[in-house]
Parts: sequence; structure tokens; C-alpha cells
Amino acid sequence: MRPARSRAIALSLGLISSAAVPLAMAGAPIDPDLVQRVSVGFPEGPAPMAGVRASRSRQAAFSLPAAMAVRWRARLTGPVNLEPVVDREGRIVIVHERGSMTQLGPDGKSDWSLRLGDAAPSAGPALLSDGTRVILNHDNRLLRIDKRGEVLSGTRTGLTGRTVPLLPLPDGGVALAADNRVLRLDHRGGRVAHAVADAGIIALLGTASSVLVVTEPGTVYRFYGTGKLVERGRFGHRVSAVALSKSTLYGVTTDQRLLGLELGSQRTRSLYSAPAGKSLLPWITIGRRAVHVASPDGTLYGFAASGRELLNTQIADHPVGTASAPLLPGSMPPALADRESRLMVARAGAETLLLSADGARADIAGSACLSPTALTPLGDGQVLLSCRNGEIIAMGAPAAAPAQ
Repeated sequence: MRPARSRAIALSLGLISSAAVPLAMAGAPIDPDLVQRVSVGFPEGPAPMAGVRASRSRQAAFSLPAAMAVRWRARLTGPVNLEPVVDREGRIVIVHERGSMTQLGPDGKSDWSLRLGDAAPSAGPALLSDGTRVILNHDNRLLRIDKRGEVLSGTRTGLTGRTVPLLPLPDGGVALAADNRVLRLDHRGGRVAHAVADAGIIALLGTASSVLVVTEPGTVYRFYGTGKLVERGRFGHRVSAVALSKSTLYGVTTDQRLLGLELGSQRTRSLYSAPAGKSLLPWITIGRRAVHVASPDGTLYGFAASGRELLNTQIADHPVGTASAPLLPGSMPPALADRESRLMVARAGAETLLLSADGARADIAGSACLSPTALTPLGDGQVLLSCRNGEIIAMGAPAAAPAQ
């Protein structure tokens, strides 16, 4: 090789190495004598993060059975107020009591329990690309925990205030936000980028190539690895919940509307506006054909992307207006869609409901809890119902009768 060309290649490699220094220095020192292994890609599992996946669509990757039954039950020692996550082996990671994290096996039996502190975290756990469990603790440290329940490291984030669900990233890291600040960490917990939005952040969502930051006034930004925030659109209204479907970001607004924001054209359209005296819960569930929202009185709606109404049904166990009519939870999502056109809905104080696209409905016997927290896919057509009182209920296709 000619000397001039050798110097050019060496210079190019030197520039590449220099450019990589800030990222490498973000975490713990790297030993050059050891092979560094990094797992990349979106984390595997039926539900690796809040909202099931990075789109926060609350849609399972499988088809729900036409009929379902309770498969097993478990009881934790304290309230469950945050969504659990499920890895690819079906292990369930759930936060309960005043800051305890427990891992349950696919059969509901406890693998381990870890005390996180004297107060519960304000956002639930998530799984990274390599299966590491992460939680933003009450002292604002991001804890990295392995599958055996051992703490690998803790990163002081410097974040304070109201947090939003963690967003695992396809590069093996994680994004997190509190109040108007957003932070990006690498797979070792090292700081990569930080940015400050112009208002409080209500959600972090992800695609294969970008991190989306949504603020309370309804502004949507793309958060780059350099720490830059670039506006991608505006709802034009204050929003309380969002979910992504392909290139459309759907939002429930505080003035009781369901809007769709096209991220490409940055155009907003209205799908539904609640009539006087009605309100919408701050959650969205996206099925194959419809975007689902609900009102606290138990009315469930489904709308096509065009805004055409596909579903309008009363799911309360008693007629609305009666003293015994249960209301849907106002703070956590009680629904889960599948990849076809079925929907599960957890009703306070009543059996969990299974809805089909043709309007057929069936109760799942023995699945009621007074205050449901979340419906979480377990894989193989099974779904986990977690309740605030610590009860955990797994539901799936009825077990086959033994051969005669």
C-alpha cells in the first residue's frame, strides 16, 4: 500500500475514533482488552414496556381466542398501580407495595423479589434489548437489573418531577423524561443526550428510526441522539393521551376530542368530539380496524382512520345512571386489542369482557377485580389482568378436557 494512502486511511480512522469518544465516555470506562457485546433491536417479548410496545398502541402481537377462561391466579403483597412487563420467556416483572419489584414465572410463581426503596417508582419497569430490566427509582436513579434480580448498576439521571413511561430504544439504550426534560442513555446507563422541551412532556414514543416527544400543549418533537429537538407537528389542543399507528399519531385532548396527526404532512383531523356532558378517558387502544376510546360512564367507541364510527357500545355491567353502575378506571387503560379485530376490556367490579368485530360479547368467568390496573399480553393468546389490590389473573383459551 502506498504511504500516502496509508496515511489517508489512518487519518480517516482517527476521525472516526475521535467522533466516537463522547459516546464511549458517556458510561463506565471500556476495557480495550475485553470484547464488548451490545444487543440491539427492539426488546423481545409480548409486552416489553408500558403500552405493550413503543407505539403505545396497546395492541397484542397475537389473536385473542374466541373464548377465554382464567388459567391461574397470583397474589402480591401490596397494591399494583403500574403496568407490568413480560419478556420473551413469559416472565412477568411487576412493581408493587411501596417500592418492591417481583418477577413471576409463566405459571405465576415467584422467581424473586427485590426491594427498591421506601417509596414506589412513578413509572413502571421496561425491558432493554438484551433483556435487562430497568426502572426509574423514587430517588431518580435508573436501575439496571438482570433476569436473576441482581442490580447491575444505577445511573443518577438528575431528573425531577412527573415522569412518563420509559422508552427502550433499538440501539439497546433507553429514553426517559420528567417534567420538560428528556434524557437518552446507552445500554450501560451512560448519558448520550439531553434536551429541554418548552412544556411538560406527557409521552415518549418510538419508531424504528426516531424518538418522538409529545408535550402537554400538543406539540410533537423528534429527539435526536445529538440532543436536538425538532418539531414534527402540532395537535393544536392540549393532549392527555397519545398512541401511534404507522405515520398517524392519535391523541385524546383535554377538551374531549380524538384527533389524528399525520406526521408526514403535519396535518390534523378530528375523528370524534364528545357531546356536552360527556368526557373521554386519557387512554387510546388501537386495533386492526379501529382506534378505541371510552368515556368514564362505560361507553366504548371505535373509529376508522377516516373518522367513521365503527363501534359504540355500553360495557358497564349495570345500566348507566344506576347507583351500582361501575365506572371505568380514570387513570389506567382497561383495554387490549389483538392483531385481528377482538378487544378485551377490564371493567371495575365486573367480569373482563371479550368483544368481537361483529359485536358479539362474552364475559370471562371469574376474572373480575374491583380496580383493574392493566391488561398485558403474555403470549400464546394469554393475557394478564393486574389489579390494584395485588391480585394477578392470567386468562387464555380454556384448557382442553382430558381424554376419556
